Amino acid sequence: MENKKLLNIAVVLSFYGVIMLFLFAFLYIIQGSFLSYHEDFMGITANDVEAFNPELLVLVGVFIRLIGFSLLFIGVADVIILLTWFRDGDKKGWFIQLMILVLLLIPFMILTGIVGIDKAPFIASVSVFIVSSIAQIIAAKPALSKKP
Repeated sequence: MENKKLLNIAVVLSFYGVIMLFLFAFLYIIQGSFLSYHEDFMGITANDVEAFNPELLVLVGVFIRLIGFSLLFIGVADVIILLTWFRDGDKKGWFIQLMILVLLLIPFMILTGIVGIDKAPFIASVSVFIVSSIAQIIAAKPALSKKP
């Protein structure tokens, strides 16, 4: 029973990351253009880009929406993993969550940090990394000690 409780706590903590993924996914999908932190970083606005080259602004919008849909897909996949393998204490669920932590969140923190460490994406990615790391630590014993 103790292991199940630990795994449930880890799942709840992990859902913080999923919520943040969904928030940024919908923001990027709906906005489909530069956000304020993009404009701050580049020193130009979407109107400036449009005046320079309208097709470039369309391309930027496509890429931003592509990022949004990618985040949405990752979020949906993560929900499935969390509610199946991870919650059940299956090792593969724990390792997949670890890979998300290492292969998605660490690069995301680095790249969003380039845009600005005082901007929402960086702050969100660091907070998700911290909370997700705690969830991984909590779930490690139940997941890794479970016999196949």
